[in-house]
Amino acid sequence: MAVSKAKLQQLLQSDQDLSHMSLATRIVVGRLRIEVQNSPRALGAKTDELYAFAAENEYAASELTTI
Repeated sequence: MAVSKAKLQQLLQSDQDLSHMSLATRIVVGRLRIEVQNSPRALGAKTDELYAFAAENEYAASELTTI
């Protein structure tokens, strides 16, 4: 996957617009953002979860390379 974990961490900590992404990607990123806001210590685990989601879903990987 072409997106670094550092970029994914930034995405999870931001309020960047996700309207250009598919519904599935928006749901996953939105859920992970809420979980990180509620528990900042979970950032590493949630970043890994997003990375795994993108690795399993080619469309998500493609979308996340545009961030």
